[in-house]
Amino acid sequence: MRRFLLILWLLWPAGCNWKLGGKDFVDPAPPVVFSSTQPSEPAAAPAEPAASRTAPPKITKAVDPTPIVRPSVGLSVVQISVPVGAISRNEAFWKRIEERAIDIGTYDILQKNGFRAGLGAAAELETLLRPFDRTQISPQAASFIASNVKTIELPMKQAVPEQIIYDFDLKNVLTVRTYEEADYLLVLDFQPAPRKAGDVRISLCPLIRTLRRKLVPISDIETKEFEFRNPEKFFPLNLTLDLPLDGFLIIAPSPQAQSAMSLGHNFLMREGSTQRYETALLITPQPVNVSPKPADKREGQPG
Repeated sequence: MRRFLLILWLLWPAGCNWKLGGKDFVDPAPPVVFSSTQPSEPAAAPAEPAASRTAPPKITKAVDPTPIVRPSVGLSVVQISVPVGAISRNEAFWKRIEERAIDIGTYDILQKNGFRAGLGAAAELETLLRPFDRTQISPQAASFIASNVKTIELPMKQAVPEQIIYDFDLKNVLTVRTYEEADYLLVLDFQPAPRKAGDVRISLCPLIRTLRRKLVPISDIETKEFEFRNPEKFFPLNLTLDLPLDGFLIIAPSPQAQSAMSLGHNFLMREGSTQRYETALLITPQPVNVSPKPADKREGQPG
């Protein structure tokens, strides 16, 4: 018995197969050791909601972007010609005009150069013009529309043969100069006023455009004279303001325009056949309704 146990003890580590009672015995497999560093099995994915499994897929249709509509403003400019003094020296008329809407520095420069300006209520415009004889009023109206800055030129006089004109600049410096073969114009810039719906920002500046002649040689012994208009001189008056939709701006000669060499006299006064006349400008904003154009249908899009 001891010998049998000894043989059994010697054969067991070798892993040999042996039979006991007619049955095969195999060395058992080594035990499996689970380490704490071994990765665990991944967690099961959450179940998909029943609504998402049954809902049809969302289809996105390509559409045109919403068109951008820029604000547009309209401006009506009316030139009224009346006998000298009917407006410029009519104190009852100017009592209804707010001249203090113009800052004091600009007001002083305008007066010295022969211009007078102020704001009035559009509802009172008919009342202000009622005292004037309609037969003596010759209006010339023009309307303009813009969504960005727009520049227009208002002709006041054309082909003036020769004239000596003085002006005061923004530093109150006096300049005297002679102009020949010149056109006198008022340059008006206007655009929608920022952050003020319906208001119009305007800027006005007198301009003298002279006729220049230039001799150009066309051969060894011949020359040809060419004529061209040159923007000779701008007169900055610092007249820039925001005009409300329910108001109007009037520009007329000031008392200093009685001087024949002043800017106001040369731009806003003229000689008639029997008397002198003065010109007043009435600038009024006009409402403009601009709707975006409908986009054209593309091929393949449903009607």
